[in-house]
Amino acid sequence: MISWKLNLLSGRHVRTCMVMAVNLLVSACGGGGGGGGGGSSAPTAGSGTPGVQMPSISTASSIVNSAPTSTFAIGSAERLAYEYLNAERLRDGFGAVAESLPVYNAAKGHADYQLRNNTGGHVQYTELFYSNAPTTPVPTVGFTGATPSDRLIAAGYGAAGTFGGAYDEIHTQFDSSQNKVLYGGAVGIRSLLNAPLHMSGLLSGSRDIGIAVRSESDVNVSFPPYAPRIVTQINLAHKNSVGEQIPASNEVLVYPCNGATNVGRALYGEKPNPVPGRDLSTNPLGRSMLIYVRPQNSLAITTYSMVVTATNTPVVLRAPATPLFGGSYQQYIAADSPNAANTQYTFNVAGTNNGTAFSKICKFTTGN
Repeated sequence: MISWKLNLLSGRHVRTCMVMAVNLLVSACGGGGGGGGGGSSAPTAGSGTPGVQMPSISTASSIVNSAPTSTFAIGSAERLAYEYLNAERLRDGFGAVAESLPVYNAAKGHADYQLRNNTGGHVQYTELFYSNAPTTPVPTVGFTGATPSDRLIAAGYGAAGTFGGAYDEIHTQFDSSQNKVLYGGAVGIRSLLNAPLHMSGLLSGSRDIGIAVRSESDVNVSFPPYAPRIVTQINLAHKNSVGEQIPASNEVLVYPCNGATNVGRALYGEKPNPVPGRDLSTNPLGRSMLIYVRPQNSLAITTYSMVVTATNTPVVLRAPATPLFGGSYQQYIAADSPNAANTQYTFNVAGTNNGTAFSKICKFTTGN
């Protein structure tokens, strides 16, 4: 499996990563971003034009509490992925996303581009897996736009400057059977949700989503020479006219929480590496926890712990860290080694949300 991630936030930050695994091994990666697309910035003292009063920002939640029914067939890889992600988001208070045909078309176009050209990554140019990429980017077969934002514009989602986010998540599983349900869709999203930077994107304030699960057989290419693979391409965004989803000013969200089950329990690789110098393929991390407040706020974590619920056995955790470009409103805390399979854990975290004290207790159960 290979996972890729990018987020273009109002043109200010780019994030990308790659993670590799073989066959059914679970790995994931992620990237973090800050700025206008991943979270609006509150006006600060002295900001704006002198003498002009900045508008007040509502402290109320704008979270969407129900998900529209998928337009895909029951049992399809896309529908399973959509329903799984919304179930995860809704259970822990991040709000539902809705399918958007333009966003789906952008996702499908990029998934097909990767398969037709035997490429990977977020930018559409030749980047072959099994030969050297050219020094100059060259559009190739099925080119639909260089960047995620370009592809959303080309698909009709909106003109430049009318939308935010442009999250770009990619999960690739090498599999000769081309079974998209077993090796893509919800399986891919579950994998991506155990990497801090992917969690940051998949649980972002986006409102619209497009999920395309594609294989070589969908685009009439064969292997060899191409590797047999399934690409789950996920794009998320929100219209600036509507705004992103944000929790109430006093809320603190944690993922996974509230009785989550079958959650990922190990991270075998990520680029950029969350622990520079550590080879995650041989020395993996365990479960990563995301702590999140509204983007205008500042989050500070003071105490945190994780134990096996049944025995109260403590888990060694790494210090809180901010996802790349993530901003001060989100932090992740990773177990320093893989969690046990099919085991319930209790996670405690306390700190301040914009200076106000909070504490949270979360219980979740790992999968195989």
